[in-house]
Amino acid sequence: MARTYNRLEIDVNKKPNSIGIRPVQNDTKSRYLDVCLYENGVPINLTGEQVRITFRKADGSTFFNQGEVTDATAGRCQFALTNEILSEAKVVEAQISVWNAGGQILSTQVFEIYVTAAIPWTDAVESENEYGVLVVLFQEIQNALDTMHKIAAAFGEPGDKAAEYGVDTFWGILETLAGRGDVESSLQKGIKAYLNSTVGTSGFQSLDMLTSAKILLKGVKDETFHFVNEELNLKFDVSMDESTPVGNSGWRELLIPVALGRWNITATISNVGSITEIVNVQTVGVTYVLSYTLQSASPIAEITSTGNFTVPNEVEGVVVYACGAGGGGAGGCWIGGSAADDSGGGAGGGGAAAVKRSLLLSQNRTLQAVIGTGGTGGAESQQGSDGGPTVLTGFLSLTLPGGVGGGIYKSPSPGIGGAAGGTGGGKGGNGGYRGYKVEGSPAAGTDGLLGVGGSSSGGGNAGGGGGGSLGNGGNGASGKNNSATAGDKGGGGGGGYASYTSYNSNIGANGGNGIVLIFKGVSV
Repeated sequence: MARTYNRLEIDVNKKPNSIGIRPVQNDTKSRYLDVCLYENGVPINLTGEQVRITFRKADGSTFFNQGEVTDATAGRCQFALTNEILSEAKVVEAQISVWNAGGQILSTQVFEIYVTAAIPWTDAVESENEYGVLVVLFQEIQNALDTMHKIAAAFGEPGDKAAEYGVDTFWGILETLAGRGDVESSLQKGIKAYLNSTVGTSGFQSLDMLTSAKILLKGVKDETFHFVNEELNLKFDVSMDESTPVGNSGWRELLIPVALGRWNITATISNVGSITEIVNVQTVGVTYVLSYTLQSASPIAEITSTGNFTVPNEVEGVVVYACGAGGGGAGGCWIGGSAADDSGGGAGGGGAAAVKRSLLLSQNRTLQAVIGTGGTGGAESQQGSDGGPTVLTGFLSLTLPGGVGGGIYKSPSPGIGGAAGGTGGGKGGNGGYRGYKVEGSPAAGTDGLLGVGGSSSGGGNAGGGGGGSLGNGGNGASGKNNSATAGDKGGGGGGGYASYTSYNSNIGANGGNGIVLIFKGVSV
């Protein structure tokens, strides 16, 4: 059977470009999405993971399909567009998520699939030059019909004043105003009040806004959004309260019609702060999502040991940071026989780190946390141990593996730095080897989600730097009188220095323990 694929490259931190996704209504077992997932431009390793795509149709119904990982290391996967998706010629919202045994670990921003109407074959015109003209004509008629419905909705129903003057049409109102004498002033006031008034309502906007594009806002009650379009000289505010509905995202949601152009939107939460993001609205009929993270400067909880934390009732939205523990650095290794046979220990890898959000509302407000313990640094010629996982249950279910301990010199290979526990953790740097021959230089650890990798300096016998996570990786020992340093907040421990005599610098450093940080705020 013939198949066609829409190739998408999606960065989980950016809004996908979905303009080109236009399958045809009722196509069966022939339409597929071929997706490559990235994080800040780097392919997401899908080894051992599952992928799922969730759809939300125009009527609000949701469903999901399981995807297939086709190239794990390249972050590539495929999803079939089923009959359920293609049953109606309407816009379908979609979101791809990555799952492991512990549950959902990563999601893309929402994008749209535009299902175009199929021409019924039973009513098909014979192959003639006029056929293409008819297809275009039918589409234009449908577009015009959609516009008419939007205009009718914008005009609304005649009110008490219309009944008082005995008119029930827009032109009837204009005739009545003209007959009263003050034509220009009455027209300006009447049209503005009828089409552009926001007095007494949160959802009534001007006609050009209703027929252009929309911006989807996600947040919490008592949050305010300030809209500014300098090109059009437009400014207005929108607020969320108890009546704002909760969407499928878990956050309260507002769909705001806007005119085309560049919008500066400032989100403000009391006792949290403000942040301004830019949304370039360029296409009629498209829904744009305001993506932002707004959190308190200090966490409302910093969980460093196993236990439970209950979010206070007055806090509706939280942003949760968490990481597994870092791996321990390996000790320096003296082979013996000659001064050239030495190698610094490989550093420990950073624990996996993640940023998750959860809208609490009336749901379970308690988080149970098991905090991973940092891996132990290895003694002379001993590798470091792995860091322990951090496991969350309650209103958020998440497992973040610890980083791998650093390795020792095994001829002809240097002390290999430990791998990261997963996404958000950095790799530990390799130890230098055969220092007096300068055959291999030590390496720094790579950065994690927030923390930077540890440094490594000195000769070929210096230890590698630990990988970062939420905290920084430890530095490798760079000389016989300099000790490796431990990792912080899931960071890997630095590797030890190799010496033909016994020094403390031979010992690798411990990895940092896992941690959970809970902030008041929103991340969408």
